[in-house]
Amino acid sequence: MAAQRYPRDFDGVVSGAPAFRVTHAGIGSAWETQTLLNIAPKDDSGRPVLSRAFSGDDMKLVADGVLKQCDTLDGLADGLVMNTRACHFDPKILMCAGTKEAGCLSRDQVTALEKVMGGPKNSRGDAIYSDWPWDPGMASPGWRALKLGTSPTAQSNSIDVLLMLNGLKGYFMYPYDESFDPLKFDFRADGTRSAAQKSGDALC
Repeated sequence: MAAQRYPRDFDGVVSGAPAFRVTHAGIGSAWETQTLLNIAPKDDSGRPVLSRAFSGDDMKLVADGVLKQCDTLDGLADGLVMNTRACHFDPKILMCAGTKEAGCLSRDQVTALEKVMGGPKNSRGDAIYSDWPWDPGMASPGWRALKLGTSPTAQSNSIDVLLMLNGLKGYFMYPYDESFDPLKFDFRADGTRSAAQKSGDALC
């Protein structure tokens, strides 16, 4: 904000992990977590284990595929994808021909990746929040910590669950509802309950 209001006071700005429309970002986290939970293997009680939706090998497969297709789009083969706008990766090329096995992704995993990376949509198909660029960093511990977590149980420890979904319930929804479950967020109906709606910014 200071750089925007007083730009001549700065020779340059280094910005790390900037966020925008945090209310919508919380809805985006609900979209992604719901999507991943829908394909996650279940425990003995029938509850999905978020961290198991994709194994480390699965995400490395995705990262290697992205790198192979998009590394040189910025003019240099250096293990980085810097021209993300030109990287139109299609995870279908990694899909198993039959049942899931090592070295390929299941149909459900591919569909989930497309949905997560495409960003949340309302009932008209309009974007609620940003999509995500394809990047080999998806195989990093940081991406797993944010989206999948490492918990071996149905009690997830992902940052999206612990921080963003709690924020969506406790801060960004209006009026506050103790019974509201972000993992059951209805993207067609619940948009009118968000804090953003108070300013006339319709989501659905």
